[in-house]
Amino acid sequence: MAKVTIVSTTGFPHSAVFIDYKDIKYQDTWISFEPGNVLVNGQIVEWSFGIENSITFDLVDTRAYGAAVEIRKQYTENSFYFLGVRDCVSFAADFCRYCGLLAPTANFTPYGLVLFLSYYNNYETLK
Repeated sequence: MAKVTIVSTTGFPHSAVFIDYKDIKYQDTWISFEPGNVLVNGQIVEWSFGIENSITFDLVDTRAYGAAVEIRKQYTENSFYFLGVRDCVSFAADFCRYCGLLAPTANFTPYGLVLFLSYYNNYETLK
């Protein structure tokens, strides 16, 4: 079972996803969506932040991997970044839906997303 963690970060509010796979054929990774160089098109990034709040779910490796593939495809084909509409929080929420979790359709703050997920899903840890 993969450990999938959705985080809100310290400093500038940001949301990111960490996937810690159990199966060694998959590589553990951080993924997120942030503004690109021209602040119009977004880009998917693989890096970590200082974690302020987080929620972790146990998911089957293949489900987490499939969700990561789909979210990369979705946000690469249409990379338009719009704060409050199509941003890091909507990226994390869409990823959660691909994983089969209940996630908000309206955009929240990074911490609001963590709270929403904790109310409507079974989780392993909440910090």
